[in-house]
Amino acid sequence: MSNYRPVMLALAAALILALCGCRVGPSIVYVDKKDVWKMDSGGGQKSMVVANGTRPRWIPGTKDTIAFVRHQAGGKAIYLVDHDGKNERQLTGNDAGENFSWSPDRNWIVYESDKDGNPNIYKIRSDGTGETRLTDNSADDIFPRWSPGGTQIAFMSDRRNGDWDIFLMDPDGKNQTNLTGGYLGGNGADKFPAWSLGGDYLAFQGYRAYHPDIFFVELATKKFTRTTTDTLEQMAAGWDFNTPPNYVLFFHRPKPPTSHSLSLRRYTLATGKIEELAKFPSPCTLTNWEISVTAANVYCGVINPISAPTPVPEIYAIQYHLTGSAQPGPRLLGPGRLPHY
Repeated sequence: MSNYRPVMLALAAALILALCGCRVGPSIVYVDKKDVWKMDSGGGQKSMVVANGTRPRWIPGTKDTIAFVRHQAGGKAIYLVDHDGKNERQLTGNDAGENFSWSPDRNWIVYESDKDGNPNIYKIRSDGTGETRLTDNSADDIFPRWSPGGTQIAFMSDRRNGDWDIFLMDPDGKNQTNLTGGYLGGNGADKFPAWSLGGDYLAFQGYRAYHPDIFFVELATKKFTRTTTDTLEQMAAGWDFNTPPNYVLFFHRPKPPTSHSLSLRRYTLATGKIEELAKFPSPCTLTNWEISVTAANVYCGVINPISAPTPVPEIYAIQYHLTGSAQPGPRLLGPGRLPHY
């Protein structure tokens, strides 16, 4: 009887997880060398999912299917694979770019492709049917990101005088609107849109005066806020898991060659206060312009550009709700890059 209670508790927990559609085990997919791997949120249970892949992303709301990009003869293609590495299937032709995004209903993937001469935005069903071109112009349209509510797609385009702007469009490609160029104006570049959890805000990296700052916009009012105004480098914005959001999270780095010291910072929307949450102990930089945020942690890939003989990318987890002495600092999970939770 001494073992009866733990066994029943374990069975009850498994039943609850099954009923809610959750799966116990690895929850982070990432790239190590040239292969797609998975691990749990503490850096354990590491296993390779599929060889020769990059940019892995879970299907929204589950940990059952992974989309990834494979470089192969003739170009690059988006593939799908089950979490255990089985049932691998090619989704697009060999003309896809590396940036793509799932629709929140899991039925579509929106992606970039230069199949018609220059990068434009396309979408395709998760079963490989219904491929549709969404943008059609001589400019470059890249980096599509589906909104959490499924009603809009944000993307980058250089159709305004060759400058990068953030655009919005409907999922069918209609109502394409320049979100940032008309309001911020001037020469510059606005890149890497990041939706808040409720889809009511967008954060992005904006170049003004030849250095990047983090901006965000409340879409209902078109009110823009510049979170930083110094001459340093701000990159890889993300949001906390509240609706409406409380924080914009971003990485900060002094411009080279002064230093490569990297830190995670938090901008509080209610007060405009900026806090440094965690700092990496040695000079390093991010391996990607996106970060993966959960209710508790920021997951990021970093690399020390001056390490010898060969720089090794590493994945870290950083808690973002704590401050000061309570903040434990970056927690190393292991080698790898491009983590996605």
